[in-house]
Amino acid sequence: MKVKSIKKISTGIALVSIISLFTVGCGNEVSNTNDSNKETTKNSQKNDFETCNILKFENLGKEKYDEYNDDYENIVVDVKNDSKKDLRDIQVTFGIYDKSGKLIKNEVGQIENTLKPNSVAKVECMVSKLEDNLEIKVDSYSYYINEKDMVEVDLIGMVVQFYETLN
Repeated sequence: MKVKSIKKISTGIALVSIISLFTVGCGNEVSNTNDSNKETTKNSQKNDFETCNILKFENLGKEKYDEYNDDYENIVVDVKNDSKKDLRDIQVTFGIYDKSGKLIKNEVGQIENTLKPNSVAKVECMVSKLEDNLEIKVDSYSYYINEKDMVEVDLIGMVVQFYETLN
């Protein structure tokens, strides 16, 4: 009986060793596959950015906000839909930077209506009056292509994120 139990133990050890080798081999395959997937993902993200960066921004600046006293102003920009698709619920994130290029804060403006292909709309964002030496940039924007699909375009990192609304 003792011999049989030793035989069972050694068979079990051999089986565990074989499973371990198989698992390690699969792990190497997976990591090699992940490395090549990272490269493919980077390339596809670059292509996605070029394809999805479909809004053009012109006349970025500040305007006086008439409904309040001089403590407020609007950040404004003309947005052109440079695609062949209707876009809706466009949000534009403005970055406000100091002289050294350090981000001070972000503000968001929005177009709630549909922006037709090759159309232009004005985005406004009310803010507390800004110092004249601050620089304003469009850092990112997002839009809906249809009822479910939202695209977020980061102009600084040149990255695109896709979101699908689940019902």
